[in-house]
Amino acid sequence: GNHAQRTAQMLGIKMPAIPVEHQFIVTDVDPALQEFRKTNPEHPVIRDADAQSYVREERGGWILGVYEKEAPACFERGVPDSFRADLFPLALERIE
Repeated sequence: GNHAQRTAQMLGIKMPAIPVEHQFIVTDVDPALQEFRKTNPEHPVIRDADAQSYVREERGGWILGVYEKEAPACFERGVPDSFRADLFPLALERIE
């Protein structure tokens, strides 16, 4: 993830990883998921290799993401301390 390099550095390991910008959609809370969670652990991540996409739980709803070709690198020298969970500019044209 975004902090792989920093975490590896704390362990004295060089991590050849660079995070990339990622387009995704987050839904509102899903009542059906809330009901599911009453008797089940977190819903498994669903990955579709053919569609190059995934769906997983996110804050009581769902997050739908795609694995983008040629997604631009970001934080090549580490994540700035000022970055929290800011959003990157929308770039839906990168999604095939």
